[in-house]
Amino acid sequence: MKSKALTYLLSNQNADGGWGYAPLQSSAIEPTSALLLALRDIANCAQSSQRAIEWLRRAQNSDGGWGFNLNDAESGWQTAWAVLALRLTAGEGDGSRRGAKWLLNVQTMQLTPATIQFSMKTLKIDPYLRGWPWLPGEATWIEPTALSVLALVSEADIASSARMNEAIQYFQDRRCPRGGWNVGNPIMFNSALPAGAHTTALVLLALSKLAPKRINP
Repeated sequence: MKSKALTYLLSNQNADGGWGYAPLQSSAIEPTSALLLALRDIANCAQSSQRAIEWLRRAQNSDGGWGFNLNDAESGWQTAWAVLALRLTAGEGDGSRRGAKWLLNVQTMQLTPATIQFSMKTLKIDPYLRGWPWLPGEATWIEPTALSVLALVSEADIASSARMNEAIQYFQDRRCPRGGWNVGNPIMFNSALPAGAHTTALVLLALSKLAPKRINP
């Protein structure tokens, strides 16, 4: 089964070195980064991995981030995927460092009295805790925050910084009452919202790297 899955993945790598979300689709940052991570410890995949690394490097925007694909000049949350994949497969380099800098400097939604009141009274969350947004200037959410932590935590000076400590508080604040995490809001109109498997797994992966002693069973 594993060999069939590997054959399927390798046979669907695009000519430019990336992968799309499905066969015959154009290459995109997220699936290419995910496949690069999946193949990194598998023998006989070095050539495919190197082609994917080169494609990611070509797709990096001038501001240091990554967009949806090679032609998307608006950098966003995909930057975390690319930085994580490059660091774990190609090592530290100018591209991953510039991507990390973009992640650390990305702006989030500006707070107003109305958004503060809505967040605290309706959503029951602390609006002053910064996570990461899908796109610059937007509200922050669990998935891009967890991915950004995973991308940044390999640097000791970043992992111990106030920014990473704030991310831990963000996860604690957004945890659903019954455990786990959803897209971002644990409560809506005094009703507890359910957690999701995908988002919970990402947060646990992030916390296992950043603060393993703070994970409660």
